[in-house]
Amino acid sequence: MTNLNLPLVTITSYAPSDVLRPFVDRYSVYEFNDVVDIIQNLIPSNLQNVGFTLEGKMYSNIFLHNHEVSRSYVMGQITSPVIVCYGKKIKILVIHFHASGMFRLFGIPMQQFTNRGMDFESLLNPEDRKLVDHIFDTNLLENQMGWIEILLQKRLASIKQTPPAYIQIASQFVLYTHGKMKVQELAYKINMSERTLQRHFSQQVGIKPKTFAGIARIKRTMQLIEQKPKLNWKDLAYTLDYTDQSHFIHEFKKFAGKTPSEYYRDRRDFEHILYGQ
Repeated sequence: MTNLNLPLVTITSYAPSDVLRPFVDRYSVYEFNDVVDIIQNLIPSNLQNVGFTLEGKMYSNIFLHNHEVSRSYVMGQITSPVIVCYGKKIKILVIHFHASGMFRLFGIPMQQFTNRGMDFESLLNPEDRKLVDHIFDTNLLENQMGWIEILLQKRLASIKQTPPAYIQIASQFVLYTHGKMKVQELAYKINMSERTLQRHFSQQVGIKPKTFAGIARIKRTMQLIEQKPKLNWKDLAYTLDYTDQSHFIHEFKKFAGKTPSEYYRDRRDFEHILYGQ
């Protein structure tokens, strides 16, 4: 269990059971306590999420129907900042999947979730929707996580043959190198043609490997900004293998919606936690 605390938000993370580790990166509980709503520009990460809003309400511009987020929701891979409004007092339990984990567990092509939020229960059969009801019928976190584990393990047991982990391995190479690995080298590493890699990556992750790598580099940039604030932008560009400082700033703004200087000046408590680890 990992706890991260700042005045407005507490994030507690838990490891999944051993049988679900190939699919789930972690479970996280986000608790916001403030006297006003919090509006956040959520910057792309390399995870897909299923969330359960246990208390309060949340709104986002990638959800339909007045932008209100469903009590249980899917948020796929985003490629540009998403506006999220968190209520004054809100508690969210989130399943953070590995890059191809949701596809390998549910078998749903992930392109349909890219830059989009959807109601999670609309994807489930009636029996599984009853398991989701159980999550909301208890106030004990241990029980809520237990029902999630039952839901996911039931899904795993129903799969006749788990899809090969080639794309999961490819995504791990990208993350390990902080997005520096080229697509050609990545295809060679997993013994797959570039065309086949592109097709399977888009299906299982929701985006192309080059975009996934770009997000990984931005994530690493934000970590370095938090960990080594005295680094200048030229040094960051060199460290992360950008062709030059101008290219670095352009890529950062594409994914973060602001320049590195604007991000460094305006980042909030939530960003210190999410992007500083």
